[in-house]
Parts: sequence; C-alpha cells; structure tokens
Amino acid sequence: MKKSFMLILLLLLSVSLLIAKDIHLEPILVIDDQILDGPHIVAFDPGFERVLIVDESNYVYVYDLNGEFIFKFGGYGDENYQFESISGISVLGTNYIVGDSYFNKICYFDTSGNFLSKFDLEWSPGNLRADEDNYLYVSNVYDLTIEIINEFQNVVKRISLPDGYGKEEVIDIEIIGVSWEDDYVFIGDDINDKIVSYDKDGRFEYEFSSEKFSENSFLSICYANKLIFVTCENDNSINVFNKKGKLNFNIGKEGINYGEFTLPMGMDLFSDEELLAVADYGNNRVQIFDISDLDY
Repeated sequence: MKKSFMLILLLLLSVSLLIAKDIHLEPILVIDDQILDGPHIVAFDPGFERVLIVDESNYVYVYDLNGEFIFKFGGYGDENYQFESISGISVLGTNYIVGDSYFNKICYFDTSGNFLSKFDLEWSPGNLRADEDNYLYVSNVYDLTIEIINEFQNVVKRISLPDGYGKEEVIDIEIIGVSWEDDYVFIGDDINDKIVSYDKDGRFEYEFSSEKFSENSFLSICYANKLIFVTCENDNSINVFNKKGKLNFNIGKEGINYGEFTLPMGMDLFSDEELLAVADYGNNRVQIFDISDLDY
C-alpha cells in the first residue's frame, strides 16, 4: 500500500512538472491613451528610453517610459513618409525604421519623427528586427529569405531558407525574432506550425512544435535569457518556451484587468532593463512588464 501511494505521488509530481505554470504579472506601466486605435506593433527605443506604438491609423506614436505622449509620425497616405500597411518597426541606432508591406518600402526617420529616406524593395517586407551591431533583419516572405541591411541601407547578406514541410524547412516566414545573445534568427512558420531557428549564416540550429501553434497564427516572437516569448492568435497570454520547445510558463490570461489580455499582438524586449512591452490590441492599450524577477 505504501509503495502504491509513493508511486501515485511520483506520477502526480511528474505530471505537475510537465504542466506550464500560469503567471500573473502586474504591469509597471499601462499606456491606454484614448488617441490609440487598436495598437498592434510595439518597439523600444533603448537610447532615449521610449516606446513606439503602431495602431490601425498607421501612425507611429512615441511615448516615454513614464507613459507621456511625445509625438507621432507617419499615418495613412502615399507620400514618402506615409504608409498603407505597416508590417514592422525597429530602432537602429538613432533611426526609427518602418516597413510597409503594401508599398514595398522601408522608411527611415530620425528620433524626432522627421522623414530621412526611403528604401524601395522588389518584395513585400514582413517583420523588422535589429541586432546589437546595428543590422536590420527583414523577412522577405515571397523569396523565403531574411534580408540583412546595414546602417547605409545596403543589403549585406541574404539568408536563403529551405522551402518545404520537413525538418529544417519553412513555408511562411513573416514573423521573425532575433537574439542579441546567441546570434540566432527565429521564425514562426504558420503553415508548418513550428518555430525554427537558424544562425546568422543560415545554418539550421533547432526547431520545435507545440499544440499552441496548431490552430493559431504567430503574431510576435522575442528572445531573452535563453527563453522564447511568443504570442499567437486566439491565445490571450504570452507563451514562454525554452530552446528545447518546453512551455515553461504562460504570462497572463484573457481579461480586461491589468496583467490580462484580449488578443495580445506585437511584443518587444528592452533587454538592458528586462522590460517586456505587449500590444494588447483588444483592450486598446500597451502594457509594459518588469520580467527581471521571473523564475527562469
């Protein structure tokens, strides 16, 4: 009887270890300004300690880390400085960079929102991510390549990815993340329902799937402290995986209270300060969390 009890106890303990923890975090800042209309893309400017937010108006709104509005730029239109469909934003040195998947362009602005230049593309850009060496990574969804652009707006490297449904292969590469720590590029492949990682020379590193990916489209991927942060469509939490594909924990749940989400979309990490910004689209706000005390 004692052995049976111990066996049951061990089994229950094993199962509990396999179940991801649900973590509630209180945001340190909530930006729910009434001028926002469906925020869905977010990026940190670590140099000026700002957060950039894109909403349905195709404006980029700039706030400080006290939540004070500073200025906006862009908006709908066909002028060089305007957009039809913003696919991503990033901060590269002292430039704000915005991709437009309709006009097939990448636009450069200074940190006051003044238009500087336009980089016309022959393909439609997806996500934009910058690394610590001031290179911009742009997903080219048509050619299945990651284009790496330097600060002089030249494509200096092109990572060609294998096309297919097997191991190491991808079909959809619109959503990407870039690691500053390990020199990895992460791709959320909606068709193959997996996350795939390559090094910055295009060599395959690893991949994993999850039941979280089977019915939901990827919305954003970030990487910090050896962990991969993922938002998926119809999943109102932040899923946090290790590199082996184990779901370590979920941040938040569906709801309207602080620390809860309704369709969380874009994310960004301010690694130096260990801050996580989440565009909480359905609640029309951006929530910023201190993740320094998370139990990794």
